[in-house]
Amino acid sequence: MSSKSFIGQLASKMPYIVGGLLFFASMYFWMYKYPAHLAFQEQSQLFLWNSDYFSQTVCNSAGMAHYIGAFLTQFYYEIWWGAAIVSLIITGIYALTYVTLRKATSVKVFIVSFLSLLPALFAWSSQLGKHSLLALPVALLFTLGAIIGYQYFHKVLRSKYLYYTTIILTIILLHYLFGVISFLYAIYIVASEIVQNKNYASISFIAVSAVLPFLWYIATPTTLERIYTSNCYHRLLDGEPQMTYNAHEEDALHYSFLARYNKWGAIISRAEKRMPLDMASRQVLLCALAQKGLLLDRMFDFPVINSKDLISEQLENMTEPMTVSDIFFSIGFLNQAEQAAHNAQQIYQSYSVRSFQRWAECCIIKGDNNLAKKYLDALDQTLFYKNWAKSRRDLVGNKTAIGDHKVYGPISRRLMKDTYYFSNDELDNILAHSTGPTIDFNINYDYLIAYLILKNDLDKLAAMHEGYTGRLNKATQEALVLYWMQHHQSFKDMPWRIDRDVVTNVIEFYKNLNSGGTMKTMHPRFGKTYWYYNVFASKLFQ
Repeated sequence: MSSKSFIGQLASKMPYIVGGLLFFASMYFWMYKYPAHLAFQEQSQLFLWNSDYFSQTVCNSAGMAHYIGAFLTQFYYEIWWGAAIVSLIITGIYALTYVTLRKATSVKVFIVSFLSLLPALFAWSSQLGKHSLLALPVALLFTLGAIIGYQYFHKVLRSKYLYYTTIILTIILLHYLFGVISFLYAIYIVASEIVQNKNYASISFIAVSAVLPFLWYIATPTTLERIYTSNCYHRLLDGEPQMTYNAHEEDALHYSFLARYNKWGAIISRAEKRMPLDMASRQVLLCALAQKGLLLDRMFDFPVINSKDLISEQLENMTEPMTVSDIFFSIGFLNQAEQAAHNAQQIYQSYSVRSFQRWAECCIIKGDNNLAKKYLDALDQTLFYKNWAKSRRDLVGNKTAIGDHKVYGPISRRLMKDTYYFSNDELDNILAHSTGPTIDFNINYDYLIAYLILKNDLDKLAAMHEGYTGRLNKATQEALVLYWMQHHQSFKDMPWRIDRDVVTNVIEFYKNLNSGGTMKTMHPRFGKTYWYYNVFASKLFQ
């Protein structure tokens, strides 16, 4: 076979090669690089299988794009399904663009194969924004399909009036069903009329008919928001496309993704390889340590900044609002868990299946049975959560079953009977009420001790451990030995069981500090101790 023949065959196969590479690259990207994005998008909507949801969605402008996008997004429940769906749509956009360009131009196959990547890569990038759901790629896919339909069938419409009537109705219908992106259909027809017929009267008529729906939406602002069906449309309209990689956002989404499925070990392993970048991620990490019973032993192995890294009602970066709800729920603060789930609706900009889950389980534990049934009824109408709703319905009003539940049982036993207003400044008192009189291990007790240590409230910490002779965790030992140093001349008669190396290290730490030791020079040896945090880190970020 000659080289020219081989190159010719390769060029003819190029669309299949490029399309295949695009699909597999997209699959790898969404499954292994952006799985947290897919999980976030799945949980941030509530797709219901009933006629009311269909009619309320589709009867709005661009409603069909929104409905189809939401229908497909629910399958992100399984990450590999989500990756496959996004990849198929992106590859479909590539294929339809290729068919369109081949039909409309005489450009060589090799060049068209790569030009056709541009809309597909645009659709890919549009999904990088965490709120940019599938409405935009779906609308683009159907618009390209309409253009191909016009290419093949416009010659069938021999009657001029039938031709123009069909085009105008199609423009209006596409715009209503799929939003502003469908203007590509009108633009293509106008361009075709200019090149082929040069009938400027008909061109003007088609162009005006394309603009009329948009003017109608502008005149009715209440429907304008629904034109665009997703934040990506809003950003494109405003000229501020949010399609770039954000390391902090990705970090927070990934930690929240792991927390949602209780992958506490994976959270700790991730933090060991790459330190958390923001407060939300650090809160999830400390929660994971607490769930594993390691909070007071390993708290200072990671870059803790202050007590807000432990638990806070408000995060500096609300990338994933359910992070707050997860942490409050894990320690039994159900009122705050519910409130955080309500706040999440403002971030998600729609009803969220994950919020409905949280409200349902909080109501079940607290005994709000009628409200719990209301949320479970809604989840009964979903595809992937109806079995979860069925299993939780058996718990409603059944205190014995709740008490025996692996997750809900411990939380129900730690519930405070009195209503209270949450305050970060009163967190120690709130935790103390939920912990009880003993110092036996539970997650609330660990949070309480960690909070006192991070707040440097050593007097209260010492008072809590008065007369306690049991084994103390690393952070507690380091804090109590410092308390003893501040009030006594020697370590003689110290009432707690403090390891010898802890006493030795605290003496060495303050010797180094008094000899001019700095944050940088003392970090290699003492960077993972409470004393280092007390002297340097806690003051640096006040």
